[in-house]
Formats: sequence, structure tokens, C-alpha cells
Amino acid sequence: MSNKKGIFELIEAVFDSDLDKKEKLILLAFLSFANQDGTNMHPGQSRIAWMCDYYSKHEIKDTIHNLEKDFILQPGLKRSGRGTKIYSFHEKRLPGRKPYKGVG
Repeated sequence: MSNKKGIFELIEAVFDSDLDKKEKLILLAFLSFANQDGTNMHPGQSRIAWMCDYYSKHEIKDTIHNLEKDFILQPGLKRSGRGTKIYSFHEKRLPGRKPYKGVG
């Protein structure tokens, strides 16, 4: 039996992290393009902007840069056939936050 996590566990890890709302939304949009292990993501920035209801690719670009800087999204050396970067997601680099303990 493998200890590898599937895409749903990776999505849950993003929700459970201490990323800000914009970073979470953009990262979740990226993960919608991922293989089960969080690799091989290569959506265009325009597509991510559309999915997240952002009007500016600049906002997307800045947020992707921050996720790259924190090694949460890692661009590979190769590019897709359309020329977009191919990313991998690194769950262990997500900032942690206190576990949910219920309401009240």
C-alpha cells in the first residue's frame, strides 16, 4: 500500500493551510489541472485569472511568484506545448495553522 496522497488530500491540505485567500484560490485552481500527485500542472495565467474571477493577469502573476518563492509551486525545466511552465505542488511547504476545533 502506498503512502502517496491523492488530489483530494492535497486540496484539503491547501484549505487547512495558513495561506491567504487569494493564494488558496489560485493554488486550488492550479490543482484542478494536476495529476493525482500534484504534478504536471500547466494552465495559462489567463485561464487561472478567469477561473478565479480576477481581471488582472498581474494579480495572478504576483501570486504565482509568491508561491514559487515559498517553494509551494515549483516550475519544472520543461514547458508545455503551448509554452506555459509546468508546475509541481509541494504540500510540505504549506504554512501550517491551528487545527479546526469546532464552533464555539
